[in-house]
Formats: sequence, structure tokens, C-alpha cells
Amino acid sequence: SLLERDLPWQAKVEELQRQQAAALDARDQQWRDKISQLEQTIQELQVAEVRSKQQLSVMKSTVEARDSQIEALRASLEGQAAINETTAREYAGRIQQLQALLDAKSKDSQ
Repeated sequence: SLLERDLPWQAKVEELQRQQAAALDARDQQWRDKISQLEQTIQELQVAEVRSKQQLSVMKSTVEARDSQIEALRASLEGQAAINETTAREYAGRIQQLQALLDAKSKDSQ
């Protein structure tokens, strides 16, 4: 009968449909896996970005602190230089006074 002749074909069609469904499921799973990997990569990049920003912030604070130290040292050195300059002028004045005394004594002794 016609029905008996169609049974093998119907079984082949059903088998092809099952294979096609299995192939589509496998492809869908591959895409889900790829999407999952991309989502994980995005999360890792976001964590790395946060870490980088934190490190940058720490470095910026360190540089600012060093800049402050350098500025304080510069101000201290400028103050010390001014003191040294004043002291040098005082010594030069004393040397001139002593030289004048020596000159006066040497004239007196002549």
C-alpha cells in the first residue's frame, strides 16, 4: 500500500529533522559559549580598568606628595641661602674691621 511505501521516507525525514535540530542546538550552544566568554572578558577588562584607575590615583598622590616635599626643600634651601648670604656679609664686615685695626696698629708701630 501507499502508506507502507511512505513509512521509510517518513522515518528518513524525521531523522533528518532530528539531525538538523541537533545541529541548530549545537550551533546555538556555541554562540551562547562565545557570548559567555565575551561577557567574562568584559568583566575582566572592567576589573582591570578599576585597578588601573586606582594605581593611577596612587601614583598621582605620590607625585603630589613628592612635589610638596620638593617645594618644601626648595623653600628651606632658599632660606638657608639667604642666611648664608647674610652671614657672609657679616663676616666680610668683621674682616674689614679687623683689617682696619691691623692697618691702624701697623701705622702706630711704624
